[in-house]
Amino acid sequence: MLRKFIKDAHSKDFRVEAVMGDPSWATPSGKASGLARVQQVIDYNLSVNKNERFDGVLLDIEPDVSTLSGWTGYTDFLSAVKVKYDSYNSTNEPDMSYGDSISPFYDNDSYSYTTIQGVMDRCSVVAIMSYYESGDGIVARASNEIRYGDTNKSNLCKTRFGVENYGWSFTRNNFIF
Repeated sequence: MLRKFIKDAHSKDFRVEAVMGDPSWATPSGKASGLARVQQVIDYNLSVNKNERFDGVLLDIEPDVSTLSGWTGYTDFLSAVKVKYDSYNSTNEPDMSYGDSISPFYDNDSYSYTTIQGVMDRCSVVAIMSYYESGDGIVARASNEIRYGDTNKSNLCKTRFGVENYGWSFTRNNFIF
């Protein structure tokens, strides 16, 4: 069923990404579990035809980064994920994107050790979860990420935005599935 879904989506020029995550993956006790899930997607892609493969993986880990050890565990996990996807992408076409959904608050002054560059350097894509309704608020909150992505071309990390829906209702009548 999954193979057919992805094949059909690709025939309509849609990308299909595996989305998964758990805050525990950024801890020493949960890292192996997270890497095993990432490996499942890679193994799946290796076992099917090219048009039935995931185009990428978008993690949604949202770890506790209020301590240096929490941040270190998070960036260590992302580094390990990067190694897996760089290895896969070096021998398989098309490349799979890999990244994480991040809080726009990682690059504020609350924690001296958290930097958005610490995440973006380990990912091919980041999805910034914006908690603002207005376009101006979304762009302002993500200005550091946009600037870093624009100036650090060697990184090639793409930036996406997620917008809180604030109770908007999406049904088949007003949303394209």
